[in-house]
Amino acid sequence: MQPYYDEARQVFGLPWSRASLREFNRAGGNLPSFDDDELSYRFWTFDQRSNRFTFAGSDDLVSHPRCTVFTHANATRIHTDANGRRVTCVEVSSLAGRRARFHARAFVLAAGGIENPRLLLASQSHDGVGLGNENDLVGRFFMEHPHARGGKVVANDVWSLLKAFGKRRRIAGQDVAALLAPGRQLQEREGILNTSFTVAARQPAAHAQFAGMRAYHRVKHDLEPTRGSRAVWLSVKRAAHIGQKVIDPARPWLLQKLGKLEMALLVRAEQAPNPDSRVTLSRTRDALGIPRVKLDWKTSDLDIHSVERLVAAMRREMERLGLGTVDPAEWLTQDNRHWQTDRLISSHPIGGYHHMGTTRMASDPKQGVVDAQCRVHGVDNLYVAGSSVFPTSGWANPTFTIAALALRTADHIARRAADEDLPALEATQAVTQQACPN
Repeated sequence: MQPYYDEARQVFGLPWSRASLREFNRAGGNLPSFDDDELSYRFWTFDQRSNRFTFAGSDDLVSHPRCTVFTHANATRIHTDANGRRVTCVEVSSLAGRRARFHARAFVLAAGGIENPRLLLASQSHDGVGLGNENDLVGRFFMEHPHARGGKVVANDVWSLLKAFGKRRRIAGQDVAALLAPGRQLQEREGILNTSFTVAARQPAAHAQFAGMRAYHRVKHDLEPTRGSRAVWLSVKRAAHIGQKVIDPARPWLLQKLGKLEMALLVRAEQAPNPDSRVTLSRTRDALGIPRVKLDWKTSDLDIHSVERLVAAMRREMERLGLGTVDPAEWLTQDNRHWQTDRLISSHPIGGYHHMGTTRMASDPKQGVVDAQCRVHGVDNLYVAGSSVFPTSGWANPTFTIAALALRTADHIARRAADEDLPALEATQAVTQQACPN
């Protein structure tokens, strides 16, 4: 993967080295000196472009002389040969009633962690269980990065914590933020996942949400999905970020002093792979005749145990350094505990919108849907791109690894096309269109 991570860095305009603790502190972060064996610092890097994956940001595809982009062409079924070992075409439909079939030598399914398994399951194979689903694995192991309130920090110096965790720092031309994950010794000793958290000023649990935040959510979630609405949303988001950059940490510090906010532990968790957490098809169908999705998202006690142990380590480290203490959230210590979301903890209160694991990678077809090259087991020319192939989820946003895997899969397809004496570009993108039979 490393060469493709390097290539993905160029795609996103990222520096060649990651931000370090020393660089973050030099930029004014002044993070507490926690024991690295217990709590380890990690750093987020944020993309500077908000339109990178929109139509306006895809000119390299739109203007390419050998690439044709079809819009309003919803994939409804993948067709294979008689023995189900090779895809022959993909059937598409529009809401206006137009239908077509696209033929190619190789096909890449890149519709996301919910739609990828949906299309595979809806494409009934020769054995009737769904394409690539001989071992009943398509749609299983659905993972997110679940969010939660891990507790609150009672600190002697709130201002310093807000400066350390509540403000992004500019390092090598990038906006970088800090968070905490378990140190290696803590993770091995307690048998916990690679869950993360940060310290953030938030309203106490069960309080009425601020009117400004309610309005922010309405703009984000309730506007129609049009270009105009997206422009409004991006403008609001950009204004909020600028305001936070200028005013923070003074704003949350003052609200905390007034008792309106508390120093909360904002958890962004790794979720353990769980075969019972899955995507299936319902009996109802959408406007194009495809069965609708049913999502049964299940967390496990290991997910909760990992948060509880990480919060306990934070408490020990805060007290060891004389910085204060931590009050764990009640849901972590209940007898019959279950994962508890909190709408006040994040603008994404349930999870990160990161849908992973439903076409997981494994060398053994009995353990996964795709092989190491992201090719569906048993289907010669069908590949899957995206985080649905992740066998585990980690704590971090999946975009960087998605891009690296996409580059790696494209190289594999191109090499395979060359080995088979086929033009590499034709193997991946040349298609013909013909009417579907009635």
